[in-house]
Amino acid sequence: MRSEVHVKEAMAANVVQKSKKATLKSIIIVLATAVSTLFLCYSVDHEDILPEVAHLINGIAYSPYQRWDAPSDPTPKQAEIIQDIQQIATIAKMVRTYSAQDDVVDLAIETANSSLVVIPGAWTGVNPQHDSQELDALIRLGHTRKNIKRLLVGNEVLLRQSLSVDTVQQYIEKVRAGTKKLVSVAEPWHVWLSNPTLAHSVDFLAVHILPYWEGIPVDQAVPYVDQRLKQVQKAYPGKPILLAEVGWPSAGKIRGAAKPSKGNQAYFVRTFIAHAKKHNIDYILLEAYDQPWKRQIEGQVGSHWGVFNASREPKWPLAAPLRPNSQWLPWAFIVVLVGGIFQFIYLYQWPHLRIWQAVILGLCFQAWTIGLLWPYISLSNQYLSYLGLIVWVVLSMAQFLLFALLAVDLVELANVLWHKPLRCLQNMGLPSTYEEPFVSIHVACSDEPPNIVSRTLAALSQLDYQNYEVIVVSNNCSNPSRWKPIRDHCSQLGPKFHFLHRDYCPGYKAGALNLALNATDLSAEIIAVVDSDYVVDSEWLHTLTPVFENPDIGIVQSPQDHLVPKQNEFQRKCFWEYAGFFQVGMIQRNEANAIIQHGTMVLIRETALRQVNGWSEWCITEDAELGLRLLSAGWDSLYVPRSFGRGLLPSDFSAYKTQRFRWAYGAMTILGRFGPALLGFRKNRLNIAQKYHFIAGWLPWAADAGGLLFTLAALVWTVSMLALPDRLSPPLALFLVPVLVAFVARQLRDYVLYAIRVKCSLKDSVRATIAGQALGYTVARAVFASVFLRNVAFQKTRKHLSFISPNKALRNATTEIAILITITALTLLYGLRSDLRDSSNMLWLAILTILAVPYASAFMMACGDARARRRSPSSPVSIEEIQIHAHTEGKDKNTANEGHTTKATV
Repeated sequence: MRSEVHVKEAMAANVVQKSKKATLKSIIIVLATAVSTLFLCYSVDHEDILPEVAHLINGIAYSPYQRWDAPSDPTPKQAEIIQDIQQIATIAKMVRTYSAQDDVVDLAIETANSSLVVIPGAWTGVNPQHDSQELDALIRLGHTRKNIKRLLVGNEVLLRQSLSVDTVQQYIEKVRAGTKKLVSVAEPWHVWLSNPTLAHSVDFLAVHILPYWEGIPVDQAVPYVDQRLKQVQKAYPGKPILLAEVGWPSAGKIRGAAKPSKGNQAYFVRTFIAHAKKHNIDYILLEAYDQPWKRQIEGQVGSHWGVFNASREPKWPLAAPLRPNSQWLPWAFIVVLVGGIFQFIYLYQWPHLRIWQAVILGLCFQAWTIGLLWPYISLSNQYLSYLGLIVWVVLSMAQFLLFALLAVDLVELANVLWHKPLRCLQNMGLPSTYEEPFVSIHVACSDEPPNIVSRTLAALSQLDYQNYEVIVVSNNCSNPSRWKPIRDHCSQLGPKFHFLHRDYCPGYKAGALNLALNATDLSAEIIAVVDSDYVVDSEWLHTLTPVFENPDIGIVQSPQDHLVPKQNEFQRKCFWEYAGFFQVGMIQRNEANAIIQHGTMVLIRETALRQVNGWSEWCITEDAELGLRLLSAGWDSLYVPRSFGRGLLPSDFSAYKTQRFRWAYGAMTILGRFGPALLGFRKNRLNIAQKYHFIAGWLPWAADAGGLLFTLAALVWTVSMLALPDRLSPPLALFLVPVLVAFVARQLRDYVLYAIRVKCSLKDSVRATIAGQALGYTVARAVFASVFLRNVAFQKTRKHLSFISPNKALRNATTEIAILITITALTLLYGLRSDLRDSSNMLWLAILTILAVPYASAFMMACGDARARRRSPSSPVSIEEIQIHAHTEGKDKNTANEGHTTKATV
């Protein structure tokens, strides 16, 4: 006895020692990954050596509006203008203004003690009265302020078609006569080239050249400005030229090859200033401060032309090495911290990884964290209203669902690639005295064709097992021609078979199974459940019942398998879509003792079932709910990937959708009831891995609901952009690129997992993808129904062949087809009316295209179903045909992780 105690203590100490070593190894790997990420961030965020601005800028444009101000607001505060002018005077020799009716010019001259040259402008083109007031104010300034040498009577009034050339010339003559100063109007270079009469009537040419608006890449922008400037000089030789606006935005959407960014803005400004000094160019830089109000006119980019942000902080230095993101270090530490936490949790749960695998996984988590935090990293570059900020936060939080789905996919992919399943059946030699436990097999049927149920019962009568009974419960069926043949067949099969019938049975299938449980033989140790359309293999019980020799096992589950359809392309898609869950998802869940119990081909310990009070009649997915309760009660489960029975696939697309609606609705109602326990807010016996798998397993269905909302919002936004093309543009790429990446990543992940585990052809993987995508809208409806509707009725899955017309088969996808037509039409219309050189438009078209995929898949499934309707339904499959099929294809498909042919246990 004492030696046994010592052995146990030594084993426990060894386990603790191994755990400590694994934890230390995980910490070292996490730290190594963090260092690698920081080094990578530092390398990417390299220093750019640009020409230094060691002198004052020649001139800069100034609008006196603060962060929340706009031209329609009351006159800006004088104290704020004075502070601005003082700051501008430290970097520039000259300032240009746009309106003569505020105090900007007077305050500028007085604040700078006449050292700051001012070029005042009049904001004209509004209406005659307003224009007259602006011109009078401009004349006053030009007449009273001696250091004002040049005046502008308008800004891009010809470009906006606010004034005619004749009117502008009249304004010029009026101001010139009243001030005796040099007068012009500011227009883009091409407007000057198109209006020689106006050019000859001004005292100097005030030219705007902004390469961004013409889609010029930043590295070609300065030569482009020089080219256009020389073009104007050649057209009007001898005429003085002021480059009245030249600059580059620091944020906004990409226009052609022109990309706004702080780094590109710094590159252009510093390079241009050096070029202008060398070639003696008279210029005004656009502009001193960001003007958020311009977003209403020019889109996001209009807010980001300042060398200072709206908070009056410099965006980049004028004379120092430039880093594109000066705040990279704090964000990099946040990224490595969050990514490192997820990496450590994974390595703690699944420690058996090689170092290179752990590092790759860690880098993936770091990249995942960057994508998750990018909206918040980018928030400092945005000027949002309070409503805009709320929308931004909502969109950012909505992305958590998307990134949670990506994290789940990453974990599953890593587990499949790098972890060999360990919890599987092992061969065992049973003692000769081993006695077969008594098994009570329950079969619930409701208005199924008698020949289908009889085939199931006939297979059960041929089990290679002696100690069992079969209880058939016909429920919610008032048609005697449906249930009496089944009763008669039970009588013919002998004393092992018992029949119960109820015209009405509350609780649907759960109520029927509770009836069977109450009628179960008192000596039963195991309860088995089989669907009424399943033909089981004879060795089913003989192989699996020994697992219950382990007293902790409460559930043993094998796949819900089906016959591989030969001719029916629709059902072939369904078959391979089911296979992915049973050959990938369930195997991985089994490793964490967290399988989803499904209502057929399951064995349950009788004492465990009674301990949790049987089947729950409130839930339409009573099987999954029971499995969760059994695990919560502390019972273990085992999933055996070998198929021991095969049933019928849904007969048509409507039945396929009905089944998935029931599964998704039931799962969401379970999540609603058990959510606090799964999230750790209610005490239970589930471990972390089990909680994770139940939440992660149902997360894709919640994502489908989010996808439907996103699709509807995208359609509304597309219509709005088509109606208001000058006011609205596609959402920012940081909210769209993750959607595109997630879609592509999920498809690649599915193909990899199918290639590894399901062992099917690429064509069959594509079939599975189409079938799965086709259910997106149905699942979304189920999720919303679980939130807004209670007590949705149980709808059984129609599996017998039905004689519906091809047209009716297509009508099973009416809503999906309508949405597909809408998306397709708006995509084509938007593509025809948009500038496809703009990458944001191309990105939006890509988003619309992937949003159409689930609805296109539903259309394909409906078409496949309709094609099947053109053929005469074949006769029901015989037991012999199913058994032959099982030995030729079924077992070959499921040999992975089998490793057994005789009695076995865990």
